[in-house]
Amino acid sequence: MSTDSIPQQANSLTATLYQTLKRHPKRIVFTDGEDMRVIRVAARMVAMEIAAPIPFVGKNLRDLALRQRYGVQVYLIKKSPAAKAGRDAMTEVVPVPDTVIERGDILVLAGREEALRKLRNL
Repeated sequence: MSTDSIPQQANSLTATLYQTLKRHPKRIVFTDGEDMRVIRVAARMVAMEIAAPIPFVGKNLRDLALRQRYGVQVYLIKKSPAAKAGRDAMTEVVPVPDTVIERGDILVLAGREEALRKLRNL
């Protein structure tokens, strides 16, 4: 299997991440794409969009510590037009630890399905 091919066992999240990260190879260390342990872990990961739970509003990602508490990673936030005056459409933001969650935000998360379901039900 070449390093340019995506393992067939990987799900769509893995494929999307692989393609994105492949464009920026200096920022990432690629693991062995043929290692079945890596493939099994990647296959359990899913992506999900959820509305920001009310307890998250007004807090930054560092304080929320979602990776430590829930085992999920926020990799994109869609900011609602209502959150910032003058915007007509959702604005996508790549978050940093100081990014504050606002009412109406949509969080794009990656993690295990059961962890994402917990967050969706907050």
